[in-house]
Amino acid sequence: MAGPGVQAQSQWHGGLPGPGVAPIRENTGIENMQKVTIRSGRWRGTSGLVVMMAGLCAAAAFVQADRAESIGSAWQAAGVAVKEHMGPVYRPDSAAMATSAARPDRTGAAGRGGCGDSWNAVLDSMPTSSDCIAYDQRRRVTVLANASDTWEYDGTTWTQVHSGANRGSVATLVYDPIGQRCLYFGGYFNTQLWSWDGEAWTLLSDSPVAQRVYAAAAFDVARNRLVIHGGYDSGSTLYQDTWEWNPQTSEWTQTPTSAVGALYAHRMVYDEARGQCVMHGGYAWGNRPETWAWNGSSWTQITPSGPARYVFSMAYDRRGQRTHVSGGTHCCPEFEYAETWMLDSESNSWSFCDSSTPARGYTNMAYDGYRNTLVFAGGIGPAGGGRETIPQTWERSLGEVDPCPSDIDGDFDVDFDDILEIIEAWDQVDPVADIDGSGSVDTNDILQALADWDGC
Repeated sequence: MAGPGVQAQSQWHGGLPGPGVAPIRENTGIENMQKVTIRSGRWRGTSGLVVMMAGLCAAAAFVQADRAESIGSAWQAAGVAVKEHMGPVYRPDSAAMATSAARPDRTGAAGRGGCGDSWNAVLDSMPTSSDCIAYDQRRRVTVLANASDTWEYDGTTWTQVHSGANRGSVATLVYDPIGQRCLYFGGYFNTQLWSWDGEAWTLLSDSPVAQRVYAAAAFDVARNRLVIHGGYDSGSTLYQDTWEWNPQTSEWTQTPTSAVGALYAHRMVYDEARGQCVMHGGYAWGNRPETWAWNGSSWTQITPSGPARYVFSMAYDRRGQRTHVSGGTHCCPEFEYAETWMLDSESNSWSFCDSSTPARGYTNMAYDGYRNTLVFAGGIGPAGGGRETIPQTWERSLGEVDPCPSDIDGDFDVDFDDILEIIEAWDQVDPVADIDGSGSVDTNDILQALADWDGC
């Protein structure tokens, strides 16, 4: 793309032109006599479900009778039977999904949180740029990926978990809570869609989407779709199209034009309260302040407008039901903002939080729902009389919450889905499903989940 935003940025990415994403509650219901849809969005064989429900009823009775030894035996048998009877994992169609707008309040002590505490530098090092960053709510880690390497942050340290891949750089990374995986799309000279499950990268699709960088992406949980908008082709073409990928069929669908128009270096999140994807900012011959919502077929502008900037950090606070925007870059000449703003999902109003935010652009951030904390790493900012990449990791607490280890799937509730997660991980080493920290997933973890049922 021609224009000042591209030329001014080329020095910061090895001569490459242009500037340098974040999810769940569905209703339980019987689809038919063979399959059952559960809130995690996965379908299991009815026979296994019946065994588990029978075990749950027996467990509840034993709890009331204070017969821990008997309940342990009942759940051990139920767990083995369910594992034997579980069929393949399917993805639900959109008719089986429901918007989360009416979900009960499980926000804990933080309530409908606000701007939160001050930003704090927690590490003076980081592995790489965090432009591709997402929070894996099932495994409770922040994932950071680039064209070749993958890192994970547990709230204390970054650990490199994979290297040697050949993906596109300056791509998009989002978390799919239904498939419980991160999705990495596109980048320079690449049109592929990859998934990361914590163990390996898997190629999901060689997409028909034109090669692009600095696109905006989010995972629409209500509709079970990956949504991608805009970006540019690293040359002179700036895109205005919207693409969706269906995990069930692996098909791509394009909406060629929209009211948004051509845009790149913008950000997108899935807003649980709205049940829609929300997109903000970006660049198109100037910094853009507009905010848009995607309903699956069209974009609608949210008014009033917010802060005008591009290559900024944006994440959705699932407890407080607010979208946070931090830092970002102005063009042109380029400089970074030291501000944080917040969009409320109910009132559609933007609030200014502070001007003490670390001035960083060309980065992004993730929301750690287990710790109720925003996380970003790296980015370009003022240093040494100029601008350069600053290798730091920053956090912002949005309010203290009591951790709930029994909430295995990260939906802020302890329910049947969490029991299923325990059964799936039975006798395995799974730090999240192993609630009591014994080193293996077993009967005691079922007992703890029952004790914490419907919330911790």
